[in-house]
Amino acid sequence: MPLVSDSDREAATVELRNHFASGRLSLSELNERLQIALTAHRRRDLAAALRELPPLWRDRYELHRRGTQMFRRAFFLAKIVVGWFMLNLFLLVSFIAVAALHGLSLLEASLLPLAWIVTTLVAFRIARR
Repeated sequence: MPLVSDSDREAATVELRNHFASGRLSLSELNERLQIALTAHRRRDLAAALRELPPLWRDRYELHRRGTQMFRRAFFLAKIVVGWFMLNLFLLVSFIAVAALHGLSLLEASLLPLAWIVTTLVAFRIARR
């Protein structure tokens, strides 16, 4: 079995503390399990510390918090997509208007694809935050 890192041990202790705060563990049982988790060298040792406890995602508060985070992220991404679409629609309409009124030179014809690439890269950069 693979070895565990300090961050794995810390995550297990946080999970145990959350179970204690939810009333699933007594103080003495928390202390025993924390001792096991903090001295764990392998994954099976961490599994022993978390034995017979439900996963945290079943906790209503945790589920609500994650759902809220997902909703906010989806709303943020939707705003980015709508903004990108509106900006590119404006660029396309402007490009067509300039072409219809004045004709196009090679430089002007290359500006639309360049502007599209720039706005797309900026949108992707913002969305990755």
